[in-house]
Amino acid sequence: MRQNRDPNDQKQKTLARVMAHREVLACQGAVAETWRSYGGRKLGPYYRLAWLEDGRQRSIYLGTSEELAQEVRRLLDEFQSHVRRQRTWRQQMAQVRKAFRDHQRQWRRELRAHGLYARGLTVRGWRHWRPACSASGSESQTSFEG
Repeated sequence: MRQNRDPNDQKQKTLARVMAHREVLACQGAVAETWRSYGGRKLGPYYRLAWLEDGRQRSIYLGTSEELAQEVRRLLDEFQSHVRRQRTWRQQMAQVRKAFRDHQRQWRRELRAHGLYARGLTVRGWRHWRPACSASGSESQTSFEG
């Protein structure tokens, strides 16, 4: 004989299964929404949590409950927030490194235009540097912006 299932009990069991895969889901996973057709009718949406484990796709069926799907999405966001922060930090650091390289390139071009060069952050070539003469014939100080 078939027993009546308590929806809250099913929800708790499903959430417990999701929590059991927390380590894998901290790096990946998504709630997928699918539709089916039967007898020419469109049925759904049906929700499932999908992820890859050991090169195979795994999933937990969430059913038709949008509330449960939203709860699992919230859990995924919580699990993956650390990974997202790390990814954002890496992207920002890459942008900073690129901006620094571009700035250094521009600085080196300006130095070369005056007969100087850089070794690391040290400017070299001062011994052979001759500042441009002003109209009065005295040496002028050239300033560099960098």
